[in-house]
Amino acid sequence: MKYWIRRLAIYKIISSQVEDVGHSSFKNIIYKLGASLARDLEFPFQINIEISRACNYNCPFCARTEADLSGNHIDFELVKKIVDEATYLKKPTLFALHMWGEPLLNPKWAKTVRYIKSSTTKHSVTMTTNGFLLNDKNIESIIKSQLDQVIISLHTFDPNIYKVRIGKDIDIKLIEQNISNLLQSVKVQSKKTRVIIRLFLSSEERKIQADKIQYFKDKGAVFEFDLYDNSAGDRKDWSEIEPVLDQVKRWPCYHPWLTATVNVYGEVTVCCVDSKMALKIGNLTDIKLGSIWKGELIKDIRGEHKLGQFSEKCSICKNCDTWVSKPDIFFK
Repeated sequence: MKYWIRRLAIYKIISSQVEDVGHSSFKNIIYKLGASLARDLEFPFQINIEISRACNYNCPFCARTEADLSGNHIDFELVKKIVDEATYLKKPTLFALHMWGEPLLNPKWAKTVRYIKSSTTKHSVTMTTNGFLLNDKNIESIIKSQLDQVIISLHTFDPNIYKVRIGKDIDIKLIEQNISNLLQSVKVQSKKTRVIIRLFLSSEERKIQADKIQYFKDKGAVFEFDLYDNSAGDRKDWSEIEPVLDQVKRWPCYHPWLTATVNVYGEVTVCCVDSKMALKIGNLTDIKLGSIWKGELIKDIRGEHKLGQFSEKCSICKNCDTWVSKPDIFFK
């Protein structure tokens, strides 16, 4: 039963119109039911793999500067170990290629996707990129590797604001053209790769940029509208959530129940923005991921999230406000 639930949940995530998730009471109930069923305390439903921590951008809202995040790439043998375990256990898994770096900088990124997809057709792969390296060669590799979903973290269509948010003097027209080329290639080759554009816009900015948003929707893009937050308590000055915290009763973050994140060194955390690995629950050089997922450390973290009371063990969770922008997966 759990096997089919995992498969269905992955399908819904990959195929959903993400901008509409959680915008009605009915959808919230459906989401809670789906998330409750997808929870698997034997093996994570989603595994984030940091295939590269090198980055060609210098985004000021990113907590990369909070830790020693040198530009390493993950060992491909480590990737195989993670994928092989999920495949052996017959656990359809959503693999997300992101954490702190730009995945397209890893010369073996396409090989990684192909390995995951060839292990079993039941696994799915999503990748988050800033879009700068979406050249013809990489677009062709995206199509050939059967990547299920590409998320372009664009932030805004305003050319001046864009440069501020990425910390680089890069013309956004280059990124827009890259996205257009990707969408055209997906359409021409009749592939199922979903292209999601992630924006961080106020309601007024959405109105101003409505024509550009509609232009890319007409080309086949799906939009996700997000908020800047105080991820892992490291970016309070950037948080757009901080002002409403007093009006919201805290619910548990869903990551300890659904997602594990593996960094380039094989260290495992429950949080994809844990720059200091403060929530480290194990290391894949010592133990298998399934054992880590069933260990005492993550049980303690889940317990603290349920209570909303955080000890030193979950110190970074105390001031993090990311949970506000994510749906509550629990029924009271």
